[in-house]
Parts: sequence; structure tokens; C-alpha cells
Amino acid sequence: MTDEAFWKAYREVELALSLRMEEFIKDKKAVETTKNAINELFSIVSNKLKEKYKGKEMNEILYSLFMQNKIPAVTIQEVFDIISFIKNINSQEPQMIYGMLVRILEVLEEIYFNA
Repeated sequence: MTDEAFWKAYREVELALSLRMEEFIKDKKAVETTKNAINELFSIVSNKLKEKYKGKEMNEILYSLFMQNKIPAVTIQEVFDIISFIKNINSQEPQMIYGMLVRILEVLEEIYFNA
């Protein structure tokens, strides 16, 4: 997995932020594209973590990053919140997705580059 793939998916998610929330909610194609890009971004981050920390569960990986002073403790809960949100993204309302975009981007970027 390359940083190029990460940034490609990141930019696809970021594109949704160029729309106003009202535009995003009405644009079903933008909503679906954004959902797919979020899933892709999460997959890239997850795969990097799995490769680097073979055999460890997500909580062990995050604890390890915390103990190495690579992430603050609050990020651990942020990651679990985002994982839960992404796992249920197809049942999320478009306004909730839009409202979570910045948080998703920030947390996944932090984990990706500090892993």
C-alpha cells in the first residue's frame, strides 16, 4: 500500500467538503461516491496497520501506538467511534456522513502516518 493510494482516497472524501451540506444531501451520486471513498480510505489504513502489526487486534495496535507516544489517548476512542460509524455507513443519513467528514479524515490520517 502506498501513500499515493491513501491520498487518492483522501482527496475523494475531501471533495465532498467542497459542497455545501444541502448540496451534498441532495446529490445521491456524491453521497455514494463519498461512502465508497470512506470505505476505501479505511481499508487502506486498516491494511497498513495489519501489515505492520501482524496478528494484533485493533485495540492492541492503538494501545501500542499510545505507549510509543505516537497518538494521544483520546485518539483511541476517536478511532473506535469512526470504525463503528464506517461499519454502519450505508444506514447513515447523508447529513450525518457530511458532519463526520472532517473527523474521519483527521483521525484516519493521524493513524495512517503515525503507525
